[in-house]
Amino acid sequence: MMGALQPGLHHCSPLAGESLDTLTQVIADPYHPPPPGREERHHGIDFAYYRRAGRVSIQGQDVQSVLTGTVAAALSGTFPYGNVVIVESALDLLPAAWVDRLGAKPGEALYVLYAHLESAPLLRMGAHVSLCQVVGQVGKTGNAGMAHLHLETRLGPADSRFPGMRYYVKEATPEEKQAYRLWRTSGVFRHFNPLDLLSPGDAPPPFPTPGPIHSTSRSSSPEPRTND
Repeated sequence: MMGALQPGLHHCSPLAGESLDTLTQVIADPYHPPPPGREERHHGIDFAYYRRAGRVSIQGQDVQSVLTGTVAAALSGTFPYGNVVIVESALDLLPAAWVDRLGAKPGEALYVLYAHLESAPLLRMGAHVSLCQVVGQVGKTGNAGMAHLHLETRLGPADSRFPGMRYYVKEATPEEKQAYRLWRTSGVFRHFNPLDLLSPGDAPPPFPTPGPIHSTSRSSSPEPRTND
């Protein structure tokens, strides 16, 4: 169910049932960026918990769109992301102070990725997404070792679309691999700490100790395997 909107609200918690103020309480693996062009470490934030607010686990909890936007990718069965949705948001939808803080360039848009969703996305590429609209449910698809929401935020060329994106599996086509590298390591889509969007203007809160919640290990090889 879509969360209740507040007057003047620009962004929304990615998890139904969690406010923007309580999100930091369910960070299982924080943002730990790699050097430019590298794949290892952690490009986003993982949210997970057991036994919270009457729920046994986070699995099946509704995932909400952080911003109003357009579906740039809606893919099922990918690796490492599993079932994944990417929503593009125009920068003019955000307060100018936020855009300046994020270091956006002319011609760019903001992209939010929601990975390891429980089921194949019902959304279609190019569809409009409303603020706080449900885009899926938390799952453990792709390389997820346990149920969690992997969230990435990036700045990149406006109007980009990803009809496919896979890597590290023999079924991945050259086009899917190219799209994955474009998103992950090319530098064209620049990742930043999602908390800079979810808590704009606030100092980043202290991070909890990260835990292993993926089924593959990080590597320092030129094309390492990834934990997202």
